[in-house]
Amino acid sequence: MPGFLALLLVSAVANPLCEERPPARHTTTGSTARTPTGVRTVDLTRLTDVRLWTTFSCGGPQRTLIVRDAHGVRLGITTAAGRRAVRRALERRPAGARPRVSRAARAHLDGGGRPAAHTVPVFLAQVTAVCAYVFTLVRIGHAT
Repeated sequence: MPGFLALLLVSAVANPLCEERPPARHTTTGSTARTPTGVRTVDLTRLTDVRLWTTFSCGGPQRTLIVRDAHGVRLGITTAAGRRAVRRALERRPAGARPRVSRAARAHLDGGGRPAAHTVPVFLAQVTAVCAYVFTLVRIGHAT
């Protein structure tokens, strides 16, 4: 159980550290943005991985496209301009050089997909994780 909680904590902290902050610059070949850890530039012509990270807050689900290039640079895309740049980069790729794109990321990029098919399981997983965390705290409190 502690390993599971550590994994949740690391993923909850690591992904926001690469999210873009304004101002961001998106071109057909790259995206550059400030992040909490500094300025990052992703080469959109050499993408290797595109995932969708969903979190929940009072305002509803927050979706971030996590893109990684061949150099290992990760950037969390949150703006419409960034999504358009990633979509265009994926459309212009040669057939043999396709990056891994998750189904949820594809649905989010296409706009006509079913993000609910991704959002509901993610929400349930987060609720389950919070319940497991609270349950563990209660058990530790009763044991002492």
